[in-house]
Amino acid sequence: MRCRTVSVAIRIVAAVFLCSSAVAQEQPRSVIDWLNRPPQPAPDGEAQWPPAEAFEGLDENGDAVTAPEETPAEPTALLSPLTPQEIAIAPVAGVVADSAGLLTEADGGFPPDLWKGVPAARAQALLRQIGPSSLRSVNVLARAALLTSASAPAEAEEDGEIVTVRAQALLELGLPTDALDLLQASGLRTPVAMALWLDAAALIGADSEVCALALRSGSLEEMSARRVYCLARTDATQEATLALATGRDLGQIKEADGRLLEALIEPNWAEFARAPDRVQDLTPLRLAALDRIGVARPPDFGRLAPLSMRWADMNEDAPPRDRLTAAEQLEEAGALPTETLRELYAAYTPAESGGVWGRVEAWRTARDARGSYERAAAVALAYDRARQNGRESSMSRLLAPLVEGARPTTEDGSPEVRKVLALGGSFEDAIHWFDTPPSIGQRATALIADPQSVQSLGKAQIAALRAKDSLGDLAAGQQLAALTAFGLTDRESRFTATPEFGRIIQALENEQPAEALFGALIFLAPGADTRPAQFHAALAALLALGRDEDARRIALEALARRL
Repeated sequence: MRCRTVSVAIRIVAAVFLCSSAVAQEQPRSVIDWLNRPPQPAPDGEAQWPPAEAFEGLDENGDAVTAPEETPAEPTALLSPLTPQEIAIAPVAGVVADSAGLLTEADGGFPPDLWKGVPAARAQALLRQIGPSSLRSVNVLARAALLTSASAPAEAEEDGEIVTVRAQALLELGLPTDALDLLQASGLRTPVAMALWLDAAALIGADSEVCALALRSGSLEEMSARRVYCLARTDATQEATLALATGRDLGQIKEADGRLLEALIEPNWAEFARAPDRVQDLTPLRLAALDRIGVARPPDFGRLAPLSMRWADMNEDAPPRDRLTAAEQLEEAGALPTETLRELYAAYTPAESGGVWGRVEAWRTARDARGSYERAAAVALAYDRARQNGRESSMSRLLAPLVEGARPTTEDGSPEVRKVLALGGSFEDAIHWFDTPPSIGQRATALIADPQSVQSLGKAQIAALRAKDSLGDLAAGQQLAALTAFGLTDRESRFTATPEFGRIIQALENEQPAEALFGALIFLAPGADTRPAQFHAALAALLALGRDEDARRIALEALARRL
C-alpha cells in the first residue's frame, strides 16, 4: 500500500529570532544559522528547520503583533541559535492543535491522512515509544513523522494531548527547537503545553522570552517551580519569593528545586545550592538554574545527559571541549547538521591532545593533506582515532567529502576509507574500495545501494548468508533481511512468517499508515543492533509507504557498520 498524496497547507505563525553576541576574535562563533532555513529535504535526508516570521512584541492577550518587514542583514559564517531576541506565539485560526505541524508531504513529511484509522489512545502509545536510535537516518525519519501536519487521530480530545506527546518525543530526539516550534504552531497555552514549551526554551537559552509570555497568559500552575523560575527570570523578585514560600508550604515545590530557586532569586544563596547527585535527576529547569547561578553539574553530565540537554553546552560561553563533544553527540543523532560540526571543527584550534582535540587534529590533518595517497592515509588514521571513542559515524560524514572520487592505489588504509565512504553516504565511491574479489556482505550491500552496481548473488552466496544467519551472525541476518525487503532475493519465510512482519501487514491492510510507520520506527530503536526480523519488517513497512529512499538510507547505514 502507498499513501495517497494530498496537498495541505497549514500556515505556521511563530517566531524564533536568533542573534549572536560578539566574542573575541580568537573565539569561534556559535553554530550556523540553520534554524531559519525553509523546511525542505537536504541531500543527506535531513529536513531543514521551519521558517520564522518576524514579530514585534505582544498584545494584551499575549498574541504576537506582526512587525514591519526589514531588509535582512548579511549573515555571519556562524550564528548562535542560543541567544534568541524574541519568541512569540500566535494561534492559527481554524487549526486544531493536534493537527499542527511544520512539514507537509511536499516538504519531506507524510500525507495529511497519516493517522487514519488509529484511535487517539493508540496514537499516544505509539508516540511514547519513540526515542533516539543509534542510526542517524532513523532519527531523521522520526523527526519528519513527528513534525508532519496531519489530521488529528480519531477520538482525539481538543486539549492538544497528541501534539504535546509529539513535542515530548522531539525532546527525546534532542530537538528542543523543533519541540518549541511545534508547540508554537499549535497555539496551545495549557499548563502541560506551556511546561513543555518552557523546558524546550530553557535548553536553548530562550527561557526569559517564554517566561514573559507564560506569566502574561497565566498558563503556569500558580505555585509551581516553573512559575517561580519564570518570576525570577523576569526580575519579579518579591513575587517570586512569596510564590516560593507558599509553594514550599503547600508541598508543591520540592526541596531540590527550592534551594536552586532561592539562589536564582538571591545570588548570595548560591553557596547553599547543589546539583542533584545523579544526571538522571536533572530537569531542563534545574539544569538552566544550575548554569545560571554557577553551580557545577552532576558528574558524568557529558556522558549520561539526555540528548536535548546537550544543547546547554552549545552556547558561546560553554568550554570548548564541552561544546565540541556536545556537537558530536547531537550530529551523530541527527539533531545537528553535519556542516555545523564541520565548521566547529574548523573554528577551534586543538588546545591539547587526546579526546575530542585528538579527533579535531586528525580531521584537520586529513583536510590539509595534499596527495591522494597522503590524504587517504590521513583519512584512515582519523577514522581509526574516532572509532576508538565511538565517534566513527560522525567522523565519517566529515571525512567522506575528502576522498569522494578517489580510487585505491594501495591496500594500505582501504578498509578504513571504505568505511568512511560507506558511513558517509558515498556508496558509489565505497564500492571501489571493496575487497578483490568483494565479500558476500559487500556485494549484498552494494546491491541494496544500486542493483546495477554488481552482479546479483547466486544461490551459493544466498545459502552462505542463510547459514551464517542461522548461527546468529547479525551482519548476515541483516543483509539477508534487507535483500528480501528490497526484492533482491527469493521470499524468505524466515522473515515473512514473523509476528513483526504480520503486524506490519495487518496495519497496511487496515489502511493505518501511522501504525505501520511508527511500528517501523519502534522496531528500529536498537539501531545497528536491530534483530533481522524487525529489520526486515521495518524496511518492508517503509517501502510499502512509499519511503523507498528512507528505507535504503537506513539499510545502508546499518549494513555499513559491519562492512
